[in-house]
Amino acid sequence: CWWECATPLEYRPNWFVQPLPFGISTSIMSEHIRAVRMIIKHFHYFSNSIKPAQPSPLDNLRRSLWSMCRVSFYRLFVQLLARWPLDSSFRLLLEAWLSYIQPWRYTDINRPSDAAEGGGGASPVEW
Repeated sequence: CWWECATPLEYRPNWFVQPLPFGISTSIMSEHIRAVRMIIKHFHYFSNSIKPAQPSPLDNLRRSLWSMCRVSFYRLFVQLLARWPLDSSFRLLLEAWLSYIQPWRYTDINRPSDAAEGGGGASPVEW
């Protein structure tokens, strides 16, 4: 089985932390990284949606989600950073890594999070 589940709430996606062969096509890995980045972003949005005024049955899951997956994502990035070619496709890996380490970028799902998704970059008012 490509995942290990002790309980329904303890999902460990270990299928993507296996050693990667060197002959994999960059386009396949690029799509994989895009999917991983979307998962990371949705995890951040979900975890950052805690509202203290409105308790929810999902609050415990929101608090523990990253502790369940953090090590697996970190191992994935360590392996990919060591093996990824230093060409224009490296930007995808860099964007995924930045999404992983910057959870404050994903607090409001209705607001674009970066320039690649329509954010438009920094506004002149900030400077």
